[in-house]
Amino acid sequence: MESIWFNVKTNILLALADQTWQLEAMTTLNEQTQLKIKRRCVDSVDLMAAIHLGLANKIIISADFPNLNSETIANAKKLGCDIYGLFLQDDLDSIEKLNGFGILQNYVINQSEVGKSLKQLISHLLNITDIDKFSNEPEVFKEIPGLICVWGTSGSPGRTSVAINIAFSLADKNSPTLLIDLDAIAPSVNSSLGLVSEVPGISSVVHDALKGRLSTQSIEKNVIEVNPGLHVLTGITNPKRWPELRTEGLLQVLNMCSQIYSNIICDLSAVLPESSDASLNDVDIFKRFDHIPKVLEMSSINIFVLSATPLSLIRASESLEALREITKKEPLVLVNKVNDFNLGVKYEKTVEAILGRWTDIATIHRIPERPELFSESWLRAESIRELGDQEIIRIFDSISRIVRNEVPKPLKYKRFLRRVG
Repeated sequence: MESIWFNVKTNILLALADQTWQLEAMTTLNEQTQLKIKRRCVDSVDLMAAIHLGLANKIIISADFPNLNSETIANAKKLGCDIYGLFLQDDLDSIEKLNGFGILQNYVINQSEVGKSLKQLISHLLNITDIDKFSNEPEVFKEIPGLICVWGTSGSPGRTSVAINIAFSLADKNSPTLLIDLDAIAPSVNSSLGLVSEVPGISSVVHDALKGRLSTQSIEKNVIEVNPGLHVLTGITNPKRWPELRTEGLLQVLNMCSQIYSNIICDLSAVLPESSDASLNDVDIFKRFDHIPKVLEMSSINIFVLSATPLSLIRASESLEALREITKKEPLVLVNKVNDFNLGVKYEKTVEAILGRWTDIATIHRIPERPELFSESWLRAESIRELGDQEIIRIFDSISRIVRNEVPKPLKYKRFLRRVG
């Protein structure tokens, strides 16, 4: 029966720095067909998160790995990890540090023959373990009930306004709702609702998930209550903090939140990892927009927003094609900021020709342009519902009835104490 695993690879975690010989070692390990680098970790916190997630139980580490200490090594060993140290020939300080941290399996690297120096280590790594078998099984992603993503074209089509007002409409229907700001370019749910958050709520709960401490209490501690039916997890406004948003931690958060809230509205930026500028996307191994396709894939419904302009229609076709590659679920399309000038009668056939490839034209919702109304909503940090435009309210009520997650049994919904004044 063991032969069934003939194609299983040994999974490893890399905990190395950026010295030239270490990069050569990474290349050599990556070229081994029987090894699979599950993650190159950026620091000790990232390493422990990968271990807790069960990505691998074999770690290759160097003495200059960021934030390395004996506590990290001790905890990794308690979790069943085998740890292999690498040090450069004649670097006595490094071997002393590795031994001091409790790493006893160490391999000397000859800088002029890095590949040859790794042969003994590679032979030890080829011993397949149960966790390798587990990690090599295909990942199965399940749809998260009640997860609603608001996505769309670039160029400010109004995703955040749509997300906020659908969230308010759902909450008003006695349907407990969580609004999460996952915009990785210009998160604005905070400012739109007049919320002040010293620590981004989403960053804090993802950190708890990666450290194995995620619970209903940690979610309760980090959400802000806008009204009894609507809570918010604030977004990360400082770009330097975006590496804190790890996709695997976010998915844990979304799964747990689905057990607390009937509906989870995620406000997503338009950018996908493949289409982003490298200068925006790369922070070492972290990909700034990697969470977007994964969240879209796991959602129960995706709301696609575009503004009512010819340029936005062209962009919509490209974006909807990308969305189709991520998920086969048909999106709910919203054409926003509709007015007679930008999208008059003469454009109707174009709208049908472009959007009809992706959805039933009869199901498209249109939101009329009301610049004064939406501006007042932002200035007063209130939803459109508070301002009394009955046509807009009816439209959002209609959308919310379509996307609402009908829960057979009421969730155990606790009214948290943190309230916005």
